[in-house]
Amino acid sequence: MKIQFRKNEKLAYMAVAGLVILLLLAGVLLNWQRGAFTNNMLLLLSLLLGVLFFLEIYFLCIEKEEKYILEKKRVRSVWRMSKQIVQTLVKTIDAKDSYTNGHSARVAQYSLMLAKRMDFSSEELGRLEYTALLHDVGKIGVSDAILNKKGKLTDEEYAVIKEHANMGAQILSNITELPDVAVGARYHHERYDGNGYPAGLKGEEIPLFARIIAVADSYDAMTSKRSYRAALPQHVVREEISKGIGTQFDPRIAKLMLMIMDEDIAYELRETE
Repeated sequence: MKIQFRKNEKLAYMAVAGLVILLLLAGVLLNWQRGAFTNNMLLLLSLLLGVLFFLEIYFLCIEKEEKYILEKKRVRSVWRMSKQIVQTLVKTIDAKDSYTNGHSARVAQYSLMLAKRMDFSSEELGRLEYTALLHDVGKIGVSDAILNKKGKLTDEEYAVIKEHANMGAQILSNITELPDVAVGARYHHERYDGNGYPAGLKGEEIPLFARIIAVADSYDAMTSKRSYRAALPQHVVREEISKGIGTQFDPRIAKLMLMIMDEDIAYELRETE
């Protein structure tokens, strides 16, 4: 309705301006014939032509702005829908493991908290959120019996679990518009000292998104209940994060996680019942 109003408003202004100019032209021609044409008339005509040109440019800019706003709303709508689809998929995957339900959403939350302290742009934050949400998508290929096993895994079962990283990257590799999601899925279990999997990458060889998710993933694992233990006390989690600085975790990111924990006096950043 707003755009239609603008169009009608433009037509009204242009019609009035056009009518005035026509009347002025008629007056100019009449005075020209009578030999009474003056510089003031020429100046007035020039001013009216300038006003007409200004109105044309003004309404052109308004139309472009409104088209831009509509396009921006459409993009946001598509982005929200995509996020909702991803969240639905993630909930389905997390539900396979009764002890990690909600894990991916929490990892995304913690990853964003870290990234904001690293001055990520809004576009980077959006990409990281998708990457963190989908980091465990490969678990869709792991049997429920292994995921929900009570007690320690055998070496063979642990080898199957480890394959979820490569499996997730394969599943996500077709999302060419967001290549980060496949990278995050493949490398979020790499260690800063090079002793992680699947590729044994070391230090900054590990993609930044994967290094962030690695910290957030480990934090959530420790602050959530498992089949073999309850959520760990906050001071124990802090000790484990500290121990991992420079070995398991990127030092900068791990220290940011410790800062976030120190601010979380009530220990609210954990799985809730």
